[in-house]
Amino acid sequence: MRRPWRLGGLAEVLALPDGAVAVVGFTRTALGVPAGAADVLTLRLDRRGRQVLAAQYGTARDDAVDAFGEENAYATRAGDGKLLVSGLTTGSPAGAAALGNGDVFVSSVDPTGGLP
Repeated sequence: MRRPWRLGGLAEVLALPDGAVAVVGFTRTALGVPAGAADVLTLRLDRRGRQVLAAQYGTARDDAVDAFGEENAYATRAGDGKLLVSGLTTGSPAGAAALGNGDVFVSSVDPTGGLP
């Protein structure tokens, strides 16, 4: 069953080799168990624009969004086919401490699974 989601902000749209499209942005909607206030949202749309995958991840605080509620995430395709997603986080990723009011995150995401 697909859970409803609402895109908070769109950051990147990337064409994939199989004709699908990866969409990266942020959401404040829970797709399951929300990680925090704003989380990274990764969508995969098939060549007809139908949603195939929606995944959400992040820290306990805001991710991929700045203090003004605007998207702050970037994505590109890596040589191995994965997506490299980066952006701003105000939280502490597992096993790391926040170093200021905002830090940069980088994650490698499988476009067929959506999660790092």
